[in-house]
Amino acid sequence: MTHSRPADERLESWKEIAAYLDRDVRTVQRWEKREGLPIHRHEHQKRGTVFAFRDEIDEWLRLRSSPPQDPSGRPTWPIPAGLVALALALLTAWWMWPASDSRQRLTIAVLPFQNVGGEPDFFSQGLTEELITRLGRLAPTQLGVIASTSALHYLRTSKPVPEIASELDADYVIEGAVRRSPSPTGLKPGDDESAASPSAGQQLRIDVRLIRAADATLVWTHSYDTSLSGSLGLQQELAVTIARALSPSLLSDPPSAQSARAPQNWQVWEAYLRGRFLWNKATRHGFQQALDSFQTALQLDPAYLPAHLGIADTYFLLAHYGLMSGAEAFPKALQAAEAALRTDPQSAEALAATAYARNLVEGKAEDAKSDSIEGLFHQAVALHPRHPGIRRWYGAYLRSRERQEEALEQFQRARQLDPLSPIILLDLGWCHHQLGRYQRALAFYDRVEQLDPAHAKAHYLRGLTFTAMGRYAEAIASLETAVPLSDNSPHYLYSLADAYLKAEQPQQAARILDRLQEIAARRHVSPRLLEKLQSRISAHPDLTKR
Repeated sequence: MTHSRPADERLESWKEIAAYLDRDVRTVQRWEKREGLPIHRHEHQKRGTVFAFRDEIDEWLRLRSSPPQDPSGRPTWPIPAGLVALALALLTAWWMWPASDSRQRLTIAVLPFQNVGGEPDFFSQGLTEELITRLGRLAPTQLGVIASTSALHYLRTSKPVPEIASELDADYVIEGAVRRSPSPTGLKPGDDESAASPSAGQQLRIDVRLIRAADATLVWTHSYDTSLSGSLGLQQELAVTIARALSPSLLSDPPSAQSARAPQNWQVWEAYLRGRFLWNKATRHGFQQALDSFQTALQLDPAYLPAHLGIADTYFLLAHYGLMSGAEAFPKALQAAEAALRTDPQSAEALAATAYARNLVEGKAEDAKSDSIEGLFHQAVALHPRHPGIRRWYGAYLRSRERQEEALEQFQRARQLDPLSPIILLDLGWCHHQLGRYQRALAFYDRVEQLDPAHAKAHYLRGLTFTAMGRYAEAIASLETAVPLSDNSPHYLYSLADAYLKAEQPQQAARILDRLQEIAARRHVSPRLLEKLQSRISAHPDLTKR
């Protein structure tokens, strides 16, 4: 069989196919075998020489994101023949590799712990996130842990474990449940009654199960009965026990991050968990409450590293979602990140957060400062090479230096361990936009909207991409959707006015300028932004003729 399509429609190697799909070669080869990814092989050449067509891959992606329906309208998920056998074969091969082999890497997903007898709360979700963090620090060169951003998408799912694992590309899955019950008095002997909180003296039962994804086999299970105050070391105990259940070799390297200091008491941990629970809501009110909770944790324990990082993360996202100006948010994020780094100079997260914040505050700094920032990123990656947040921050730095292909590689690595993160998907989309790959960019924005139809930035970036493509009516529609979702972000309004001007509708752009001036009377709007838009509107021929 011959293929006579134009060469620019073809991807000519595993590497090109993997880059187009934003995954590594190993994952793409597995998709071909497991899920029918359309791959062609050159005739009369060696078996490993392959190619693929962009439109066939795009159609496969579309069908993959839309599960087939049975006659009743319910999704069906047929398991390809040989899938279990293949997974078992891969796992067997993994066990036979020596501990020092770099190929010995596992990926594990920690699903949100259930709160038995009630709705998911800050403790059950916080315990999930804490376990993810501890596992990720335990053996970062050998064990990859799916980030909580992606794991939380399965908070109320009824999907079977193999299906979840396939969507997250995970080898193992952890399920857990938490049951909390107060002690008769709510206090332990010797406690100060005036210092009691609703959680004081609570008894916990925590059930944990480790499941092999390929065949849903239960590998290990255990139940823990403890008090809230006695649970401070439990996360680390769970992480080490799970790693040993997977393979003793996971603990063969000196796990320096394993010694991360526990909080001084359960009130500190409770405040931090509450902060992360509120942070995950990703709303203006949630972020503000999260800051209050992190500050409470630091008042009780000023050297508690996770609380400092939580504050930095919060200011990063306040700016990302357009809920606070970067001029206000980024210096505060830098202050918190530097405090975290002073607390632990060997913390990969603190190194990366400091580098990311410095880049945002200093902008395109002189070469000496740029080298210093990149050095911090290199240290962070060396300490924790499989941390999606570190990879994402490093990618954002590279993008700001106009090193787009390098940035794309970092975002792809971040996505492998946080495949459902809207922020990472949008980073990938915008990187493709800046490389002129507009259709690929639009595909990433579509994926974010599948996850969150009201995601303002997905609509905003789609509008910018449509504007760059000259599709102004679609750009205006996307930006008109994004503006109210962003609480009338001045930058979003400016981009909408820009689209109207390019669509030769200057009167609409003038109305947006009026809106911006009204907003400026109530909150900060960059004077430079207003002056630039005023100048462009005033210079438009249709208005100067009047």
